[in-house]
Amino acid sequence: MRLKFIYLLLTITASIIASNNSNTSEKRCPGYTYYIDSNNGLDANDGLSPYRPWKSLNHVNAHEFTPGDSILFKSGCEWTGQLRPKGSGSKDHPIVMESYGAGSFPKINQGKIAGIVLLLQNQDQWEISHLDLSGGLPKPTQQVGGIHVQATTVGRVLKHIVIRDCIIRNIYGSVKLYESSAIWVGVPGWNDKNGLTTSFDDVLIENNKIYHSDRCGILVWTTAGPGSKSNFQSGLIPSKNVIIRGNVIEDIGGDAILVLGSDQPLVEKNIVKRCCLKAGNPALGTDYNACAAAIWLHHCERGIMQYNAVYDCLKLDKNKDGMAYDFDFNCNASILQYNYSRNNAGGFLLIMPSATNNITRYNISENDRNRLLCLQGTRSDMNLVYNNTFYINSGASHIIPRAYISNNIFMAEGSATIEVRNPDEGVFKNNCYSGNWSALPSDQGKVVSDPQFINPGFGGYNAENLSCYNLNSTTPCKGKGIIIENNGGKDMNGTTISQSLPPDIGAFQAK
Repeated sequence: MRLKFIYLLLTITASIIASNNSNTSEKRCPGYTYYIDSNNGLDANDGLSPYRPWKSLNHVNAHEFTPGDSILFKSGCEWTGQLRPKGSGSKDHPIVMESYGAGSFPKINQGKIAGIVLLLQNQDQWEISHLDLSGGLPKPTQQVGGIHVQATTVGRVLKHIVIRDCIIRNIYGSVKLYESSAIWVGVPGWNDKNGLTTSFDDVLIENNKIYHSDRCGILVWTTAGPGSKSNFQSGLIPSKNVIIRGNVIEDIGGDAILVLGSDQPLVEKNIVKRCCLKAGNPALGTDYNACAAAIWLHHCERGIMQYNAVYDCLKLDKNKDGMAYDFDFNCNASILQYNYSRNNAGGFLLIMPSATNNITRYNISENDRNRLLCLQGTRSDMNLVYNNTFYINSGASHIIPRAYISNNIFMAEGSATIEVRNPDEGVFKNNCYSGNWSALPSDQGKVVSDPQFINPGFGGYNAENLSCYNLNSTTPCKGKGIIIENNGGKDMNGTTISQSLPPDIGAFQAK
């Protein structure tokens, strides 16, 4: 009986202690939760309860946060200014910044101030979500940013940066600066000593909505990347475990998504509408890199770009690119697959010299013009372009072919035209050619015929409509492709592709 009484007493005491702790400090192991309310808060409060919130951004900026802390901004509230929170989380206890309560995301507008709305510098183990950030008034000659995570003097690899489910708008900065970007994670500089000791590992940028940003939408930037074909100094550390997924990016002055210097980055399920709107404008002169594209990798190893869609990318006079997708300098063994591209003025794909062993497969391009395929370098770079579908119904497109081009459908319907420039610089095998061509390349296995799409030209602005490029059962493309080793195993519909039998030509296998 005495032991039962002691056990009951200990249980009641523990319950009282737990209840008191939850009512007084809002503490969770190991961190605290801080509340910020611009309408009803006071900076004299301790901030540890929604009933005792802080008020100002300045008070948040003055605090040193520790692992496990949460910083919660009240939904429906608004602030003017910039966020500069201090501190880093730990491996199992990141610092979390997000919203609380019902209503629209909390809004932070930096107004007349230039610079970055939310900046973390030499800090890591952060998770940021459910904020609505604005760059405020245009500053076309200055740097403007939304959320930036910078590694400058930290001298180590920063880990676990998560930016998800945020709205970032009106980042009207200088088109001449890559740092004018809605989301920027990286090491400032180019081929410099910071990259010998500093990089990023475990970066997730997911499900954000970005509207109007000059220059860029999302950048993950390290001073160089992996591989031996580099003009960079040796020893520079690439970023690793980078994922950019599910973001919607609209009305961008330059590049929508760029990953520079990364090992195995994954860029998937993003939607880009209207980019390259200002890069290359002759009024801006030539004292900057006027070239811009929608989604691209630079100096990356084994990267993947998949299930993305790019629409209406411009190509102004000084912009030499304007493509939907790009394997840029020193990309190696990377893959572009299962993507959609529509009405991009610079074309579908750019592959730059020194990009090697990259694969482009099972993609659909609708009404991309100018350089439909701009495949630079040489055939010895061993870049492969196979089982894609290219369709245009007006205007002109051409191909620069310095790669191995197989099993693709090229259809120029109506008044549209396609030509191959210097066809002997590429290798063509078992492609289907339909419509208006000035001349066909040498291709012993070619099919010159209507591929018999279900309803071509109606992909529109919804990737779910791409079944219009399915092939009828009577298609002349059936079984006419060459066998590609390690072909990915499935087409754009998810249909299994044999490793031992000749496939159908195009992005879809016939029903």
